[in-house]
Amino acid sequence: MKVRMIYHTPEIHKLVEAVARVCYQSYHKVSPDSHTMVRSIMKKGHLSVSSVGNMVFSITFDGREVLPEEWIELAGTLMTFKEINNYVRWTISPRKGENHDRILISMNMLSLMDILNEFHNYDSDRTLLDLIIEEVKKVPYLHWFLNSSVEVPPSDNPYIKFPSLGRPVILSQDYTALKELGLSDYELDIHATVTVDFLTDRASGLQSWRHADMAGGCELSQRYVDRSSSGFRPMVGIYEYPEGLKDYAEREGLTMEEAKEHYDAVIQTLHNHNMETMSLYSDVMDTLEELGVSKKRAKEIARSILPNAITTRIIQCRPLRQWKHFFDLRATVHAQPEIREDARSMMREFEKEGVVIGRD
Repeated sequence: MKVRMIYHTPEIHKLVEAVARVCYQSYHKVSPDSHTMVRSIMKKGHLSVSSVGNMVFSITFDGREVLPEEWIELAGTLMTFKEINNYVRWTISPRKGENHDRILISMNMLSLMDILNEFHNYDSDRTLLDLIIEEVKKVPYLHWFLNSSVEVPPSDNPYIKFPSLGRPVILSQDYTALKELGLSDYELDIHATVTVDFLTDRASGLQSWRHADMAGGCELSQRYVDRSSSGFRPMVGIYEYPEGLKDYAEREGLTMEEAKEHYDAVIQTLHNHNMETMSLYSDVMDTLEELGVSKKRAKEIARSILPNAITTRIIQCRPLRQWKHFFDLRATVHAQPEIREDARSMMREFEKEGVVIGRD
């Protein structure tokens, strides 16, 4: 059995740093060697920032017939990997019309670290894991996550981007590279990941995490980041008069102009409430601090009144198959207009990047 790493996300340590920077909004601290902050986060047990990026390994047998006991051992190891961390994916049997004799395994750095930490608790053969580790050690900035004595040279962070509402940032190099390596459409679905950095409102952000199967990433922390100056996302269509307004006017014996005034008053009340809430948020934080509450705890308490309409920033990394599932459910007329708008804006960027998602 031979194991070879056929692909890894370039400078994956920088992508992990970018995710952490989104969480804490600490872009002003970015420098060529600022990725070292990732280690301090991981030492505290916060490994979720490393759930982005991708590593893909191939297993081959030099064309020889694989013995049944080898298959049993390999299957047992793969199942152990999956039990430890669900982000591990693999393809074994060729699908109709495909001809290859390889097994592909893909995972992110969080998956590998989890497996290394827990594998000793299982009665599984370690050969595959050891071969994977040997491949990882060949790439310093991958080995960097596993060995604190490994250093990587300073470099600029290519992943610090700034999306805006309706303009997400798509990191598609994993997909493009694996496609160029000749992976089939089915293999790309399973093993190619796409990372999306997007700005949305809090309510839509919560909905996006509902489709969390194999979705790694992070979101702006409202525990650590002061949201006093946060922007609001305009809700789709609320400044247009609803089709049912005429029926309301007839029921209430009003003219259409009077009915429109009623509708405008409700929308203005909503806007006023949001603005008053943000002012109260700041007042609560300031007052709690004056009363001796720590600044961090004051933000934690005050955030309980934040409106769902304020913006938040999210980075999500999913295998292509999971993005297709997300689009199937959230880019349709059945979805809430705001998240439908998000999903469709992502689809447009996927298309620009040449990522095939198989939708009209």
